[in-house]
Amino acid sequence: MDYKLDISKKVSFKLDREIIISINKDWKEIYKSIMSNKIRKKIIIHDGPPYANGRIHLGHAINKIAKDVIIRKKLALGFRVHYKPGWDCHGLPIEIIVGRGKTKGEYKEYVNRQIGNQILGLEKLSCITNWNNNYKTMNKEVIRREIEAFFILLNSKKILIGKREIRFCKNCNSTVSDFEVEKNNKKEVISLILYISKKRRKRIILIYNISISKRLELEVNKKKISVLNIKKSKIKELKKKYKGKKIRKKIRIVVFRCCRHKTILETVKKRQIYINTKVKKKLKDINFFPEDTRKKFISSIFRRPNWCISRQRTWGVKIPLFFNRNKVIKNRKIEKLVIKDIRNWENIILSNKYRGFRKCKDVFDVWLDSGLTHYTILKKRKNISNFPADIYIEGKDQHRGWFNSSYITSMLINKKPPFKNLITHGFALDSKGGKMSKSLNNVISPTEIEKKYSLEILRFFISTSNYYKDISFSEERIRNKVFLMKKVKNVINFMYRNVIKLKNNNRSKKAKMLIDRYILKKTEKAKKNIYLIDKGYESYKSYEILEKFIIKTISSIYISNIKDRLYVLSKKDISKIGCQITMLTVLKDILILVSPYLPYYSEIVWKGLYKGKLLEEKLEERKVDISKKEISSIKIILKIKERYNKIKLKNKEKKLLIIKTRNAKILKPMEKEIRFIIHNYKNIVIGYDKEKLEFKTIKNVIKCNRCLGFSTKIKNKICKRCILIIENKNQERKFF
Repeated sequence: MDYKLDISKKVSFKLDREIIISINKDWKEIYKSIMSNKIRKKIIIHDGPPYANGRIHLGHAINKIAKDVIIRKKLALGFRVHYKPGWDCHGLPIEIIVGRGKTKGEYKEYVNRQIGNQILGLEKLSCITNWNNNYKTMNKEVIRREIEAFFILLNSKKILIGKREIRFCKNCNSTVSDFEVEKNNKKEVISLILYISKKRRKRIILIYNISISKRLELEVNKKKISVLNIKKSKIKELKKKYKGKKIRKKIRIVVFRCCRHKTILETVKKRQIYINTKVKKKLKDINFFPEDTRKKFISSIFRRPNWCISRQRTWGVKIPLFFNRNKVIKNRKIEKLVIKDIRNWENIILSNKYRGFRKCKDVFDVWLDSGLTHYTILKKRKNISNFPADIYIEGKDQHRGWFNSSYITSMLINKKPPFKNLITHGFALDSKGGKMSKSLNNVISPTEIEKKYSLEILRFFISTSNYYKDISFSEERIRNKVFLMKKVKNVINFMYRNVIKLKNNNRSKKAKMLIDRYILKKTEKAKKNIYLIDKGYESYKSYEILEKFIIKTISSIYISNIKDRLYVLSKKDISKIGCQITMLTVLKDILILVSPYLPYYSEIVWKGLYKGKLLEEKLEERKVDISKKEISSIKIILKIKERYNKIKLKNKEKKLLIIKTRNAKILKPMEKEIRFIIHNYKNIVIGYDKEKLEFKTIKNVIKCNRCLGFSTKIKNKICKRCILIIENKNQERKFF
């Protein structure tokens, strides 16, 4: 006779380079297939294009992983999710690196090389995205659509031209946008040469055009006088008019600096092209996540001055405009030529009719390039449109950046917002909670985390963190996440190795025993709670529910109470097969739910158990036949077990357990099987009385060498029950 217990060997799932490449290839094919399935309802996630310069950093990782988690969750609910990654390709940083006055081909070559390097990093983040199927703001069709959008703005009188004060960086040799300005709220001491009027003692004029944050008051000769920004060229005129005098003075003020060169910005008056930013407030139907970002968004949009969109740079989209002072030429022929191909702009020469008008040599602000992607990318022709997007999700700095430029231009062109849901995530911080900066030498790259831990851990750490807030990448937090990840994997591995041997012809059978039906009901409740949380895009909260369900409910309640069925009963026993079927059913849902956090691991486990593709699987509602009375009885028994485990009594497992309870009527039918829950393995007596547990000593109790239970009927060191099991006789159970 075979006395051995049916204990499955431990399994390990290796994640090597070949497996990753194979899975990534499968994902691309499956995702393509899903997108062609018109039965699935479409959801649009629009990608705010990152800048095509430098290697990816943890900010990229947070953004792309957060998007991928949403995509996977939506796929599991039966949607097809349209997501095309993009890149912002123009601008000064690239122009500085490549060099000014270079050819477009040289700039494009550099940009494509940078995007290629970034894709190599992004492909390691275990996203299902096909990074090579992307959009670039430098693409010919995107530029054509951008020019088209510009003429819509021009013809609707939303484009303004005029000389206004604007910040200028000497090192950039260009005006800078609000997004390129650094304002340190700490006051700095700077030296200024001031011109004081003799006639107008209440006014003081700045000789050097330093951009100050607001109107200042200084004390000169014990009198308070105001400080204003003024253009240098007017100094001589002022001197003649007021016969003033110069003084040198050190003052402490808040100044604006260039985000690249850290130099103090000047304020100049220069003829520039602006967009009128006055738009209607249509926010009622927009969902903000988290909700408190609504105020920040409103403040950034509706307090913004007119937006200067002209830049004195080389690498960018030329502004196709002829102007004379504040007048512009509106000519349909010119529009058609330029919209057809922006290169035609260079060859257009005006007739004498337009004497005095000059050709604009400036390029568009890069924030206009990316801000117009709702029109250039989402809003297609031929009745195919992905506008408005269901989701915009970017970092909190984009409230004054991409969110801002997108909303304003969309309201001006489309008369409606470009998004339905606006999700804001935080930044990546160092271990001390400080901002990462090259100058502070505290930047942690994804590659560093990959080398020390693994990319799977990086993915798990980010996807299970509260990305609504800043994420601190400290050793302690990462180690804690690794510990929890291992606990979850251990439960899944246990379930896997105990169902892998289950024959296919047994898989279709339904669970009948009470504890099996109870755990299926708990699974449905967990799925419902996760679904409700995911409506708010709080993936970290839904993961907390999932983790608690796996560790507390599946492991502590179910697995710990079915080990007798799994290990002791014979392979063909109906009761054993019943709990294997239950685990197989529950594990299927768990793998779908955990795949956004552990995508590669989930995929490997799935392939070993189920037919079909994990990405194509939908979370479906399952009806479970269990009454409230039955659920109540399980809860009562679990409380009794908890009390039993707390009792410290020598050799209590050898004694007869007498359960006295007011719920005796409910528990009486389960009397013979409760012993398998409490692990006493001896007859338990249930009686009606106040809640208490009593123990009675029984003589000649011996431990069974096979099931490790205690019995008075032992033969050849094996209990009577085990002898029947070895003889392949089914153990009829209804409850446990």
